[in-house]
Amino acid sequence: MGKPTIEVPKRIRDTLRRQGAYDFGLGVVLRSPTDPNGTGGAASYRLEYRLEPVIPGRPLADRKERYARSLEKAYVLATEIAEEMRERAAGTFVEYHTDVCFGDVVTRWLDAPHPRWGEQYPDKVRSLLKNWVLADDITVNWPSRSTGTPLAKVPIGALTADHYNQAFEHVRTARAHRTYTEVHGLVIQILKWAIANRYLRPHDQNTLAHLHLAREQRVEQGEGMVRAIAPDEIPSTEMVEQLVAAATDRFGQRTATMLHLLAYAGPRISECLALRHDDRIRFGDDGCWHLEIREQVHKSARRTLPPKWRKRRWTFVPHWLSDDVGRLLADTAPGELLFPSPGRKVRNDAGVVERIDAGVHPYSNWRHRVWLKIVADTPGWPERPDWWPPESGPAPAGMQSERRWLWPVHALRHVCATYQLNVLGLDPDDVAKFLGHRSGVQVWEMYVRVRPDLFGRAAEASRRAGDPRASGVNGLPESQRAAVLAGMRDG
Repeated sequence: MGKPTIEVPKRIRDTLRRQGAYDFGLGVVLRSPTDPNGTGGAASYRLEYRLEPVIPGRPLADRKERYARSLEKAYVLATEIAEEMRERAAGTFVEYHTDVCFGDVVTRWLDAPHPRWGEQYPDKVRSLLKNWVLADDITVNWPSRSTGTPLAKVPIGALTADHYNQAFEHVRTARAHRTYTEVHGLVIQILKWAIANRYLRPHDQNTLAHLHLAREQRVEQGEGMVRAIAPDEIPSTEMVEQLVAAATDRFGQRTATMLHLLAYAGPRISECLALRHDDRIRFGDDGCWHLEIREQVHKSARRTLPPKWRKRRWTFVPHWLSDDVGRLLADTAPGELLFPSPGRKVRNDAGVVERIDAGVHPYSNWRHRVWLKIVADTPGWPERPDWWPPESGPAPAGMQSERRWLWPVHALRHVCATYQLNVLGLDPDDVAKFLGHRSGVQVWEMYVRVRPDLFGRAAEASRRAGDPRASGVNGLPESQRAAVLAGMRDG
């Protein structure tokens, strides 16, 4: 065989040399000639593949064969057939692959089509998998090795429920419970996909029953498994005002109004950055501004997307913020963004400094250029206990150098939820509509523990309700009251 015109991967050449076959996956197998000096099929590379992909629960499809004289042509043909089988399979594979490393399965699951995912969700999933599943420090105990083996490098068929729980325990002790539950849910999805796509044999499905969450969290949070927001994760009103004062000094009144909207009207930061001066902001008959949330900005690109879950909603601005919003609209041209990006300063060929890329402010851009500077200027804004300054050298075990501040900008939504529940006394269902939560039950489970002064709230409610003796039987005229009481006694 002459020198190929395309490069055949070394792995394929080595595998064919050692074993006489290479499995492309999807039921496509390339075998080397049984008699290189012969004629016909015995002297050709043979491709075996299933005419239709095997779907779990259905009979096996018949194998077919095709031949190619050279390894170059066989490789091209096998690649084409594998691509065709991938399209036919629509996410299902046709062989058991228990020797594939768990990290490879995770990568293939991530590359598979997920029609219900939004545009930003894959970035979040990729970040979680990279940091808390595929990272080298996520290790499990392995009998043949004295040190831990990275979870991603262990064959998926050799992993047990105990191995996964070892990895989950690392996540649980290193990060917040929400990260732990999200990673847990992703691994469950990956294992179900691996079983459906023949990377695991059916009896391995028992693994799923043992991938438990922490029992104490399940008892605390009830059936809904919604994490209750701890009081120390919610900035106080005084800290919010110090934050607004720092924003005013550094960036002006427009940014200060934005922080007030985040803390007391409840839009997400991505939704707030997408607000424009148009019909989505209306002044109601009740004397308050109403905001329609109909889009959000992309995390890193200068464009907008539909809101979370593609769910539009209306929220309201407290009465005391009406004047600030009115001034903000007066300073903004119709149709323009309320909180635009100023763009980057660039010196042109004439030596004049001008700004480019102005307009939509991606959230990650706003976070680095605005938010982190504001919180750094705010006295008393707490740092995370595991924060390690990068200038101090490599972070020791249990410390990190990426997330410095305990309260991210999302904590202002917690401020808004507790303000609407505790100060305004709104019903949880109303708060859920304003914040875009699923239901009032979710709001109640998340924030009921941060409602202060149980006895004070009960006493205030009893004062508002009034004296029950002034209604019912006691509110009747004396003649009727006597007759009713006499009837009750006789009964």
